[in-house]
Amino acid sequence: MKIINKLIVTSVLLSLMFVLAYVGIKPQIAKADFGDIIMLSQTGNVAVTINNASSGPMLDSLIGLQSPNRIVIGHSKTNIGTTVNLGQFSSGTELVFFITTPENNTFFTGPASRNPDNLVHARITGGGSYGNIQQWQVSFEDLLNATNTNFGDVVFNVVATLDTNNINTSCTYHSYQGCLGNNLYWYNSCGQQQDLAQYCSNGCYNNSCGNNYNNYNNCTYHAYKGCVGNSIYWYNSCGQQQDLVYGCTNGQTCQYGQCTAYVQPVPVYNNYTAHYRKACYGNSIHWYDSLGVESGLYKSCIDVNSCTTDTCSAGSCSNTIKCDGSTCATGSADYNTYCVATPAVPNPQPNTATGLPTLFSAKQSVSSQWQKTVEVRPNGQVYFMISVVNNSLTKADNVIVSANIPSEISYLGNLQLDGVTISGDIVSGVDIGSIASANTKSITFEGRTQAISTTATKQATVTSNNSGATQSDSISINFVSDQAAAAAAVSKSETTTGFLGFLKHWYLWILVGLILVFLFIVVYKRFSSDV
Repeated sequence: MKIINKLIVTSVLLSLMFVLAYVGIKPQIAKADFGDIIMLSQTGNVAVTINNASSGPMLDSLIGLQSPNRIVIGHSKTNIGTTVNLGQFSSGTELVFFITTPENNTFFTGPASRNPDNLVHARITGGGSYGNIQQWQVSFEDLLNATNTNFGDVVFNVVATLDTNNINTSCTYHSYQGCLGNNLYWYNSCGQQQDLAQYCSNGCYNNSCGNNYNNYNNCTYHAYKGCVGNSIYWYNSCGQQQDLVYGCTNGQTCQYGQCTAYVQPVPVYNNYTAHYRKACYGNSIHWYDSLGVESGLYKSCIDVNSCTTDTCSAGSCSNTIKCDGSTCATGSADYNTYCVATPAVPNPQPNTATGLPTLFSAKQSVSSQWQKTVEVRPNGQVYFMISVVNNSLTKADNVIVSANIPSEISYLGNLQLDGVTISGDIVSGVDIGSIASANTKSITFEGRTQAISTTATKQATVTSNNSGATQSDSISINFVSDQAAAAAAVSKSETTTGFLGFLKHWYLWILVGLILVFLFIVVYKRFSSDV
């Protein structure tokens, strides 16, 4: 009987050890401050193409170049297939890319210290030179404090077309290895960087990977495939090279962990404009790019006169002098300068007889910023604003404003003129009356979607008509279908992080562990009593 009890106790202990060990070796990002970087081996023109993510449903994150110049490239979900030319960069330049998620978390390529959670968030493969082409694939993890990661949430290709005047065809391929950042790369005999030789999870020192940091027990075996020369190797989740998969033959080239026939990159068309339009942001005028993203300060509306109230409206600064004591104190220097004397009034612009400038924007919620591009989902709310500006010398009478809204928005209401509710139909046209010289009138209204059968991007357009002279403006509306919205909701629920995410992912194993502990106590007491 005692032998049987001992066997039971031993079995319970072994099972408990297995459960605890399994819970303790879940894949995670290495805590070391090492990360992949992109550095040009020669001066060349760089272009970026946004790819489909490899991990299925994803967040629509903003992608851009952070250094040496900040350039917004596009969004990971709505701009798939877009190619943006970033311009020319010199040899030895590190290109630091970033993503900003809808939760406003920004992650960078390179060391973990660049990121808010002190984790590496980008995996970079490639880097080899093929003729006058050097190319990489960048894969981002988009979750803050993620412990289970596949580096497949945001994926894009970086292609550098190198200056052919600097390429020496007599150079020996794979002549030696050298450190670049924290990883080991091949170089030809002319000193030009080629493809990645080995990920160095502990840093690269004296042209070899360091061994002063041991995290092997937390690395997932055979996590992904990568290229070394013209062969495919397995790598673990800590970026350490493992065994050979196979070599590429018959004229094929190893790229991004697979053997492919090399294809010359498609021509790049630069369809991105950094300074596309100007609009108010807070009490200043900011530039917005062609994707509708704020891209820099154009002009601050805050002046040096303490007697003015400084605001921004409809893309213009307003500095209204108030001499009633609510701004500057009576008798102060600014009061004596600007309030005692008659303040100067700027001259209005001449009438160009081309219609009244009209601006159209939208937003997804009351608290968000006005944008030129919005995304709406089934049974979603969207808010619109139309601003009509009279910058002529004379009053504009009988101004008619109309809007052409896509049919997916089935309800329009809450029509207001300068904050006051009015009646009328914005689609057929609303008479907003007269606009005084150097003044603006704003119309706001709301829309609501119902079922959306197909994901698509459509244009909404507004037109102002003043005595036959018209001006128009448009915005882009990204309609997300019912099926896509449901998939996104499932994805979001699956990406819960923190303590609740841990419980959700591991609660079954925790429950099994508690049961085993309970059985161990019961059996142990029985065994002790028998003894």
